[in-house]
Amino acid sequence: MKKHILIILLFSLLFIIIFAHKPVIPDEEHTYIENSLFIEDHNLSQVIYHEFKENSERLWVKFFVSESEDIHIILTVPFIKRLENFNPIMIIVGPGLNELFEGNYYQNKIEMGFNIPEEYGVIQLASKEREREFFHEPFSNTDSWFIIEHDLVNVNEGEYFIGVFTEPGKPVEGKVGLTIGTKEEFSFSDLLKMGSWIQFIREFHELE
Repeated sequence: MKKHILIILLFSLLFIIIFAHKPVIPDEEHTYIENSLFIEDHNLSQVIYHEFKENSERLWVKFFVSESEDIHIILTVPFIKRLENFNPIMIIVGPGLNELFEGNYYQNKIEMGFNIPEEYGVIQLASKEREREFFHEPFSNTDSWFIIEHDLVNVNEGEYFIGVFTEPGKPVEGKVGLTIGTKEEFSFSDLLKMGSWIQFIREFHELE
C-alpha cells in the first residue's frame, strides 16, 4: 500500500512539474511603471495574478532581457460569465520596439501616463480585437480564456516593461493572469507551497 501511495505521489509531482506554471502572488500593488513588479527570470514559466480595483487599476511588471532573447507572453481571464466582455489592454515597453496600436486606445505615450526613454518603443495589444480561446488548467482544475498571446523574437538587450490596463471608459474591475516564460522549474520549497497555491488559484477563479 505504501509503495502504491509513493508511486501516486511521484506521478503527481511529475505532472505538476510538466504542466504547471509557477504562480506569482504580489504582496502589494504595482500600478505604476516606477513601482513595477520585478521578474528575476523571464524565461521561467510563471503567471502573475491581478485583480483590478479602484486602488489597483493597472498592473506593471518589469524584467531584464539579454540580447537576441525571445519573450513569450500570454494574458488570460478567468472563465467567469461576468468577465466574458472584459477586454483589457496589454502594453509592452522596451528598447527598439515598433509602435503598434490596435483599437486606437492610446494615441501617444503621454496619454498612457508614463514617461519612457526616447529610444524605447511601445507595442499596444487590445484583447477586444482578438478571438478568445478556452483553456482548462489541470494543475488547479480551473478554466480560463486566452485573450492575448504574443511573442517577441530576437529582442534588443535591456529592461522591458509589461502593463495591463482596463479599457478606457469602462469600470475598473476584472481579473487577469499574466504568463511569462516557458521553462518549467520548481524547487523543493515550491512543492511544499502547492496546496496553498491551488487554493489561491481556485479562489481567484471563483471555484470552491
